[in-house]
Amino acid sequence: EIEASFFELHFASLFVQNGYTVRFVKPSGRKQEDYDFDVLVDHKWIAVEAKTRRNGPLKDANTIRNALKKARSQLPVDRPGVIGISIASEYEGHNLGEHAIQVIEQEIHEFLHKTSRVNKVIVFRHTWDGQPPACRTNVNEIGKFVHCKIIPARKWT
Repeated sequence: EIEASFFELHFASLFVQNGYTVRFVKPSGRKQEDYDFDVLVDHKWIAVEAKTRRNGPLKDANTIRNALKKARSQLPVDRPGVIGISIASEYEGHNLGEHAIQVIEQEIHEFLHKTSRVNKVIVFRHTWDGQPPACRTNVNEIGKFVHCKIIPARKWT
């Protein structure tokens, strides 16, 4: 899964570029120990799992829900966790519009409400704009007691 590996490295590199220490976790095949990497934030190790859902259009909110559940099962229960997810630019066969983004955000908020293992979900979505078309990556940071922000990936910290 080359795309998944590249996304994991890209996600980790954003932490490194912003001054955080990152250590990758050796795959173990055991639940709650088989996440991607740790990030040192304020003298605490945060467990991070990266998922990519860009293979074809998102069919419905279940696609996001299932990806988040799988990611959560890989995170340890004894410390904070973050999930980074890269999503397709289509939802139900159409371009990812405002309605689809709201559905996805609502699904993530419901997911976060039901878990204590995950503190934040960071969503990467790609859009094509302009002539000639250029890819723009937006990052939505959704967490408990944190308002959603939409900013370009290069400015994300």
